[in-house]
Parts: sequence; C-alpha cells; structure tokens
Amino acid sequence: ISMTTRGEFFPDLSSCSGLRFHIMSKTDYKGFRVSFGTNHPAGSMPYASGYKAHFDAPVGFFGDVEIPFTDFSDNWDPYTGDQVVTCETDQQYCPDETTLKNLLRFEFMAEGVLGEIHLEVKSIEAMGCDDDVVETAPVNAVDAGSFGGPSGGGGYGGQS
Repeated sequence: ISMTTRGEFFPDLSSCSGLRFHIMSKTDYKGFRVSFGTNHPAGSMPYASGYKAHFDAPVGFFGDVEIPFTDFSDNWDPYTGDQVVTCETDQQYCPDETTLKNLLRFEFMAEGVLGEIHLEVKSIEAMGCDDDVVETAPVNAVDAGSFGGPSGGGGYGGQS
C-alpha cells in the first residue's frame, strides 16, 4: 500500500538535514515507511526505486516524527521494504544531491508487516535547512488526507 504524489514540484532540499512529519496512526502498525526519489542501486529490481526509511507513528495522537536523510537508503528489500545496506554502513546508498534538489516522487508506505493501518498526515516539512531555502505554504489538516484499512486509500499531504 502506498500513497504517491501526482508529479508535483518539490523544493530543493539539498541543504536540509531531513524530513519532519506531523502524523497520527490509529493503529499500532510497525511497517510504515517513507520513500522519495527514483534511484535504485545496480542489480536491483527495476520497480524497486527510491530512498526509503522506516518510521513509527504516534498512536492515537498527532506528533512529530523526524527522519534525518542519513536514515534513508536506496538499497532495500523489495519484498519487505527493510534496508539491506544502510546509508550509515555504505554512503553510496545515501540520498544524492540530485535527488535532494528535486525528490520527483514522495510516498508513505505500509509494507512488510501484516495489520490494519490508518495514517493521518497533517504536515510534511524539511528540517535543518540553510536560510536560503524557499518555503511553500503548509497544507492544513483538512487537505492533508489520510489512508487506512487493509486495502489502503490515498491522498497527498503536501510539504513546506
């Protein structure tokens, strides 16, 4: 299950240190991932693309989840979503500058773990950016959307 943007423009995040989400899950699901970009390492399956990181969402209340870019890797198992080689272990799998200049694709995913899901997203923003990064207006909670249930759904929360 994934929720994907529809070809929106992304600001240049190459001077930022990571992403912050204001989110809530209504279930204690342990397979949430976030992914961006379209890179994939040599030898990987063609559909297995992007930099991916696992996260745990607050259950029953909105809270912030911060994920440094160093927690993302583009070397992950296409069946489970688990990272095979982390960015920390081998920097060739860290998000590259080209991707951080335009993410091209952004997804919240629920994969590799059975269970009911319901994820609500109030905001998505970059953190630790240089002062010259241009911000876009945050999306309010009504427009942010959610996805959930055994078969998922969709909606894009935007970014700032």
